[in-house]
Amino acid sequence: MLNLAKFYDYLKATRSKATADAYLKGVRKLVKYMASRDITIAAVPKNLLFGFVQSMVTEGLSPKTIQLMLAGSRRFMRWLRENGIPIPELVQPDVPRAPRRQPEVVTTDLLERYTRSSKTEGEPYRTIFLLLPLLGARIDEMCSLKIDSIGRGDGGFALLFHGKGNKERRIPLSTLAQEVLGAYLRGNPGWELGTWLFPDPKHPDRHVTQGQVRNRMRTIRKEIGALWLTPHKMRHTCATFLRKAGVPIDVIRQILGHESIKTTLGYVASCSLDSDMRDAVERITDLWRDS
Repeated sequence: MLNLAKFYDYLKATRSKATADAYLKGVRKLVKYMASRDITIAAVPKNLLFGFVQSMVTEGLSPKTIQLMLAGSRRFMRWLRENGIPIPELVQPDVPRAPRRQPEVVTTDLLERYTRSSKTEGEPYRTIFLLLPLLGARIDEMCSLKIDSIGRGDGGFALLFHGKGNKERRIPLSTLAQEVLGAYLRGNPGWELGTWLFPDPKHPDRHVTQGQVRNRMRTIRKEIGALWLTPHKMRHTCATFLRKAGVPIDVIRQILGHESIKTTLGYVASCSLDSDMRDAVERITDLWRDS
């Protein structure tokens, strides 16, 4: 009566192989549970699944595993009923929930440690790491900056980024960002002879790659005890600081290069002049220095 082979054939015809395999594993576990308690298909108690879940909790299985085992078992019981086996309507147990993972936050203390560690890196990684939380740029945008990407904006220097879809945006550099970039340029007097702002140290005719930057950041995050830290997290950090500083959401959208304001936060503020953007990056400089 418990023809698991036919049930598995049914699953493969209606589910992906991965789901079919997972459901079958859950059913086999249920069958083993029933056998250990002398429960037969002819006399299935209405609280069968409740007891089954409790046994898996006691066993120490994760909430995600329990949910999957239970899903397969429910489908099996329905399948039996659909094939003429008189299975009663079973009590549906509460399924344990996985604890909600708290998002990792770049605190001021962590930013201080990140900055100190970044300053020990060789170039061009040192400058890239220091600029990431100040500019909010994507890592691929940073790596592919050219010498002629440096220009003048309203009231100071700016960088010309080429974002997704090769769309251009000019981001004014804050006072601190100018200091960081200026120190880099003064320390590398031969930079003007090449094409790339951040050339590969071993192959100056090529720009540094995303992979190289990510590999170097692994060293930093191990050193500061934040294994989840990524270049993209620094982009989020920049946006967070700007918002804390009261920068209009549309200005943040422009700085980050988002197509839709919904991607940035979900509400609209009209403020698009270069002077507004320069004021925004100056405010993030103050926060960054205060940290």
